[in-house]
Amino acid sequence: MQGEIPVCEIKIEDIGTKIYYWKHSIICYMLGAHPSFVVLNDFIQRLWVKWGINKVAMLQNGIIIVKFETATCKDDVVQGGIYHFDNKSFIVKAWSPEIEFTRDELHSVPIWVKLPSLDFKYWSTIGLSKIGTLIGKLLMVDSHTEKKQGLNFARLLIEVDIDTDLPGRVMFKNERGNLVEQKIQYDWRPIICKFCKKYGHNIKECRKNKPPGEEKDQDRTRIEKRKAKTDEGMLQATQVGGAKIGTGKMTKTPSPTKQGNTEWIMLTRIHMPTNLQQEHYKQRQMGLVKNTFQVLNQESINTKGVTSQSRNMGGSNIPIIGNG
Repeated sequence: MQGEIPVCEIKIEDIGTKIYYWKHSIICYMLGAHPSFVVLNDFIQRLWVKWGINKVAMLQNGIIIVKFETATCKDDVVQGGIYHFDNKSFIVKAWSPEIEFTRDELHSVPIWVKLPSLDFKYWSTIGLSKIGTLIGKLLMVDSHTEKKQGLNFARLLIEVDIDTDLPGRVMFKNERGNLVEQKIQYDWRPIICKFCKKYGHNIKECRKNKPPGEEKDQDRTRIEKRKAKTDEGMLQATQVGGAKIGTGKMTKTPSPTKQGNTEWIMLTRIHMPTNLQQEHYKQRQMGLVKNTFQVLNQESINTKGVTSQSRNMGGSNIPIIGNG
């Protein structure tokens, strides 16, 4: 008992089978807000379809665990570099029983570090580990460094606290006792806002670090610009023979060959292709297409002689055709 709280003990042999089950797994999470599990699962399945995914499951706080069939598949994914989802960093690291998921946020992230021009005689496991610990916790070296391929730089995967200031240079004493300065390059650096303490943006981009009303003004400006672009694309008109076609309005233009001095153009919507609009206008200019009001007038004249020769059936006037 711990006070009034019952206590039991779980030993390593009690959970050995589950540790073995998840040993080929990685954990993934996004810095800051994350989408739904359905969206992330679809992204993961497409991203690592070639690496034999066995299971994908959601943990708390938006953390996802992905189990692979083999250790090789897991290592290939971890060494794949920096992943991004919707322009946000998608953090990937190997699972181990020591990782805790009880905190609100994971405060450490793995980053790939390059040691350019490092003399290859220092590429031993111990040598790289000592240099790596000057930055953070060494997790692994990439396959090219391990196989001594491409000796222009060593590449290490190092776990660092997300709010740590990462050094640009480190120094170590060599075998002769001389200080050697080593330059550090990062494939990616975690970004944390010093104002709201959230991840994925800096203090200049923080919405909470703005005077009252400024955020709404910026949102309103973005909406107005988006609406202006949409209206500009929808209301562009094509100038044909002095008449604007495509504005969705009725316009008139002088035409000495038509009745009076006015020609009415039929309603035209933006979805009508421009080539069809031009062809239609040319046909009307040549007299192949009649004016709308003329057509209606002609049809009303033609039907006057028919209505007198009709009979009523079920409340409807049916024209009598022929001698029947």
